[in-house]
Amino acid sequence: MTTNINVSLNEFITDNHDLVFRYLDIKRLDAGEFYDVVVFGFMEAARRYLQKPELRAKHCFEAIAFTKMNDCMSRYYKGQKAKKRHADLISLERCSESVLSVFDDVDQQVFGAMNINSMLSVFDNQEQDILALLMDGQTETHVAQELGITKKELSAKRANIRNKAGLLLQPAA
Repeated sequence: MTTNINVSLNEFITDNHDLVFRYLDIKRLDAGEFYDVVVFGFMEAARRYLQKPELRAKHCFEAIAFTKMNDCMSRYYKGQKAKKRHADLISLERCSESVLSVFDDVDQQVFGAMNINSMLSVFDNQEQDILALLMDGQTETHVAQELGITKKELSAKRANIRNKAGLLLQPAA
């Protein structure tokens, strides 16, 4: 049965795909920039339309598809306007000399041997994702949503990141 639904869905999407371009034309949106934004709304509308006979009885597919694509554009614009934290970012490679001059008391061989790959290998994949999103200026709420974790889990991960980063900066014994 699932296969029949998938085949029907694929055929339906193929038959009605021109609605995506019609929507982009009506809204005067560049297809190269916004196609990926709205096509997922179109596919979700097609899935719901085929799975819920009550929708087919009350509404035409075009209205449902346009509504879903509008929702996608609204989420896109909301994400673009979302307040992001902007921290000053520095390159470890560019600042290595200034870091060494600031930390003259620290064993320079520790900093000399340290490179970005060895530093990042200390962090697991999710911790690296968290670091990347936070350095991109994303809020904790957005990071948690993006990674599908709770804010409490994010706080625990951030504590682990801080602990691991602290260990990296301690001189070797």
